[in-house]
Amino acid sequence: MEERSIDELRREALPIDEISQMQLQQQIFEVIWVDISDRPDLAVLSSTKQSEESEALCTWWYANPGKHTMQIGLRIEVQQPAPMIIQLAFKVSQYQEELALLARHGKLWIVPGPPPIKVTGTVELDQRTFLNRILDTNGQGLFVGLPEQLVTELRSQLAEWKRIK
Repeated sequence: MEERSIDELRREALPIDEISQMQLQQQIFEVIWVDISDRPDLAVLSSTKQSEESEALCTWWYANPGKHTMQIGLRIEVQQPAPMIIQLAFKVSQYQEELALLARHGKLWIVPGPPPIKVTGTVELDQRTFLNRILDTNGQGLFVGLPEQLVTELRSQLAEWKRIK
């Protein structure tokens, strides 16, 4: 991808408020809290109604691959519950642990932020209580399961980054 395109992708990336980890019914996934205040086209993520499942077309992009300043971006294009494109950008040095978890489990839930409760350390909540609090306060968000080839690609990129680091 040409440099101009990478810069455009970075500018289009949603600001990340926080990243949390959640385990629900034997599934572990990342909860990525994003700021959608400048994106009225993503208001559907704040809806508290459960929508039908959707398929997402996901692609990775990389800035400064293999260097300490590497960024990994994820472009997500969906048609349901509404047509939208979401860009996320992760500084590998800042989100190394979160990306490693994503590379292990391949699942993420993008939720409008900020989180309803500030989590520091370990907090245990009943799953139903936590989910209801998120759905009532932040909305349904978008759950994405990455295809295996994207999970493998992420593992490879993170391994290379660690090797060079």
